[in-house]
Amino acid sequence: MRRKRFRKKLILVALAMIISTTYYIWEKNVDIMPALSKTTIVPPTSINIPEQEIYSVERVVDGDTFIVNISGESKRVRLIGVDTPESVHPDAQKNVDYGEISSQFTKNLIEGKSVILEFDIQKEDRYGRILAYVYLPETLEMLNELLLSEGHAVIMTVQPNSKYVERFVELERIARENAKGIWEM
Repeated sequence: MRRKRFRKKLILVALAMIISTTYYIWEKNVDIMPALSKTTIVPPTSINIPEQEIYSVERVVDGDTFIVNISGESKRVRLIGVDTPESVHPDAQKNVDYGEISSQFTKNLIEGKSVILEFDIQKEDRYGRILAYVYLPETLEMLNELLLSEGHAVIMTVQPNSKYVERFVELERIARENAKGIWEM
């Protein structure tokens, strides 16, 4: 009998936590909604990163993942804040045609070239991939932003890495309104 009461209390506490967290997130989103309704163009991010943080790209795995050489070791990098359609998933049913387009876009920009990595709070994900915002050294354009603005990716925010989330939301909205990339249909 005590166990049933304890379970009920535990379930009620868990539900209360879920509801309060959902309400908090909803409230936070309401606060940024006026900023999202603007139709201004988002200027590119500018950074000042030291020379030693420039890495050579060995190969592109898919639209949001690639391999860099760090001190002679191959390391997998996952772009923060974006998700491109699947193109090389082990479960072939999850791969989509547009995934190849996103992957090719990323390959054209960085494969065999150098990139600058900027980190957020969490530097690796649970799979051991380096998490980064990626810049093209020649132009200092952020690859994450280019994928969103051209409609080759959608936003995927995984806390605590959310430094540029407002910019990303705006870029995705503009791409969607202009029917670019995956939003063309």
